Amino acid sequence: MRVIGRRKIEEFGARCPSPDTIHWIADFARRAPRVVPKGIYRYRSHEEADRDVKEWVANGVVERLQEMARRRKST
Repeated sequence: MRVIGRRKIEEFGARCPSPDTIHWIADFARRAPRVVPKGIYRYRSHEEADRDVKEWVANGVVERLQEMARRRKST
C-alpha cells in the first residue's frame, strides 16, 4: 500500500466549532447539574440500566424545577 500525501485536519473551520463555542460549551457543562451519580454501574440487563437512567433524569428535572421555583420566590 502506498500513502500519497497526508490529510490535514482543520482545527477550526467550517466543520469545526469556533474557539468561543468550545469555551461556551465547556462552561455550560461545568455549571450543569450532574444527573448521574458518580460511580461504576454494572447491570444484568438493558431494562435495569434504563430504569436507573430514567430515575436519574426524573430526579434531575425535579431538582431543576425546584431551583427555578426558589429563584422566582427570591426575586
